[in-house]
Amino acid sequence: MDLVLFHAINGLAGENDIADDLMAFCAVYMPWVFIALLVGLWFTRKPIAQGTVLITAAATSIALAIGQAIGWSIQRPRPYVHHSVILLVGRTTDFSFPSDHATFAFSIVWPVLAQHRKMGYLMLAMAIWLCFARVFVGAHYPSDVFVGAVLGSVVSLSLLRFLRDRREDVLAPVIGFFHNLHLG
Repeated sequence: MDLVLFHAINGLAGENDIADDLMAFCAVYMPWVFIALLVGLWFTRKPIAQGTVLITAAATSIALAIGQAIGWSIQRPRPYVHHSVILLVGRTTDFSFPSDHATFAFSIVWPVLAQHRKMGYLMLAMAIWLCFARVFVGAHYPSDVFVGAVLGSVVSLSLLRFLRDRREDVLAPVIGFFHNLHLG
């Protein structure tokens, strides 16, 4: 089923140059858009926004570390290694499962959505688009991005739950540290 869905999505590539370019751009550079939005959120200088950025940084770091451990234990090759694909991005040597891009995006979405609804919904749409784009360009199987999305979500939602009653106690000293360095 995974391969059938992969071919259905990746089979859309190569039909329209503008769509191919847009999807390739999103598949590669969308994480930088997430980072730019988080930097903008940090420099609002509002403690709630800066706390959100710190939570996303922690959730992303944890989720990506877990994802790397899973990737190295499973060692699933990229779709283009064993199948005929329309590849719109460069080949990489790392493993396909789970998708780092999906893990990254979804670990950011939930903390932002919890505190900043409009930006959170924008990021949720971007994360879904990023996942679709990663399959479209031939870099991942659908299950890679699905598991990455679940992993990023579980880690960030677990961290939010852990911090629910401790947010101020944990984050205030860290925010103060960055303010003392004149970084926010």
